[in-house]
This record gives sequence, C-alpha cells and structure tokens, in this order.
Amino acid sequence: MDPLTLASSFATIVGLIGMFKQERKEGSPVGKSDFLEWLESHNFDEYAKMISNSEGTLLEIENLLSENHEIVMSKLHRIDEVLSTLAKNMDLMEGLAESIYQSTSISDQAINVLRQLVNSPSTSFMKHRVGPNTDALILMQGGGQVNFEEQRFIDDDLNTLVSYGLLRLSYGPNGSEIYSITRDAVNFISSVDT
Repeated sequence: MDPLTLASSFATIVGLIGMFKQERKEGSPVGKSDFLEWLESHNFDEYAKMISNSEGTLLEIENLLSENHEIVMSKLHRIDEVLSTLAKNMDLMEGLAESIYQSTSISDQAINVLRQLVNSPSTSFMKHRVGPNTDALILMQGGGQVNFEEQRFIDDDLNTLVSYGLLRLSYGPNGSEIYSITRDAVNFISSVDT
C-alpha cells in the first residue's frame, strides 16, 4: 500500500464505516463479513484486504457494527469534528477544514497555552486563582507560568484542549485543577509549527 494510503487509512476506514452504517441504518444485523463484501462491491478492495489481514481490526469493526446506529453515527461525527478542528491549524488543510466546520475551532490562545507547555521543561501546570475573576497557570516543574491574554476565555480554551485529548485534567489535594501534557499535544504543536 502506498504511503499516502497508509497515512489516511484510519480516517478513510472511519468514513467507510460511516457510509456503510448510513446505507444499512437499523434493520437486519450486520457483521464484519457484510462490511468486507460492501467494501469489495464499492471497489475498496485494498481496504478490504488490509482489514482482512488484521484480526484486531476485524474484531473492532465487528464491535462497532454491532452498536446502535445513532450512537455510532454520533461518535463518527465527533471524530470528524475533531479531525477537522485539528486540521484547521495546519496550513495545507486549513481552508478545507474551515469550509466544512466553521464553528468548531481551537482558539489561538488555546494553541499558545499548549505551545508554552510543550516548549517548557514542565509536564503540567496548575490553574490557580490569584484574584477575583483572575487565574494564573503555574508550571509545576521548572517554575514560571503560562501566559495568556483573554482571561474570560481561558476556561473554555482549557476545556477544549481537554476534550480533544491535548491536555489531561486531574485535581490536586485541595481541588485545584492540574492540566498535564499528552503525546498528542506534542505531535499537534509539532504539526502546527512546521
């Protein structure tokens, strides 16, 4: 399989499962063999072969196909939104992603907060209340803090980063919010900055 096909395999397979589920909707039970036949009948032989050669992939597709149609479609839509949001921050894909999902995005401030954490020696920061309606993001290792301009949107930005798996939220002993870096955050910032 050529490198471009390999690079887009996950997104393509997710999309194909969505198309298959949409065609079949609710009704008679469908399984992996039905999906593989559907792939071949729609000239996706390369994907059918790739999926057939992986027991783990076959098992996961079987599990996905057995789920309720509306639940699967909702989850596939969420994956599509997340991929589109991430793509908006990559020069080559920005225009296409914005034309499809105009309301979903990661703000410049959120990207800047994430970039500061990725480029610091720290693995996490703590959100600390320093005054009425004023928060600071204190780096947990190495000292210092993460700077941001728009105080009123920082909670929204942090929630967005957590929902996309770019930060992990935990709580300190006194209930303070601690945000930790993820591998996906490092990869995301690397792709945005190149």
